[in-house]
Amino acid sequence: EGPWLGLLLMGLLYQMAAPARGEAVAFAISVFTTALLMGALHRLGLLGGGDAKVLVGLAAVFPRPPAGVYTLFPTLALSAFTNAVFLTSLLPILFLLKNLKEGLGPSEIPKALLGYRRRATDMRPYEVVLEDGGRLKAFYDVRGARLGERPDTGGTVWVTPAIPFLVPLTLGFFIALLWGDVISYIILRG
Repeated sequence: EGPWLGLLLMGLLYQMAAPARGEAVAFAISVFTTALLMGALHRLGLLGGGDAKVLVGLAAVFPRPPAGVYTLFPTLALSAFTNAVFLTSLLPILFLLKNLKEGLGPSEIPKALLGYRRRATDMRPYEVVLEDGGRLKAFYDVRGARLGERPDTGGTVWVTPAIPFLVPLTLGFFIALLWGDVISYIILRG
């Protein structure tokens, strides 16, 4: 099934060896709440199955957040998830800033929030065409798009990078481990 089962097994073995009963309760709560929330997000189509499984594995290995970090969440996995969502939410701002530097018209603002212009011949293997025939693919058929597939046109096209959620999730995990989660920090310090 994948590495997440290894994480789950590692967490379970550690909990079986842990002398404190409270740790076993923290493990059960962490795995159960994370599996419940991530399973619901997966069923709603908001989170991939692999990402949900990785988060359950993290919940097993790290049932509690480290002491001294900013978090309102009972599990490190939930802090990592909220950090990943926060990091992902910054992408439209970064895209817009990049596009404003290059100049754009008012009708291009929706595209400017989702990607950037590139010559079709210069497309990278990790990019997906964002606009097809004047319609934004991101709103109707992003799953059918193929990475690096170049359109027939030789001109400029709007593209977006296909960044797997595991990338911001990994960054979010390290931020949660070392510092906490951004949302809790904003709430606690704001």
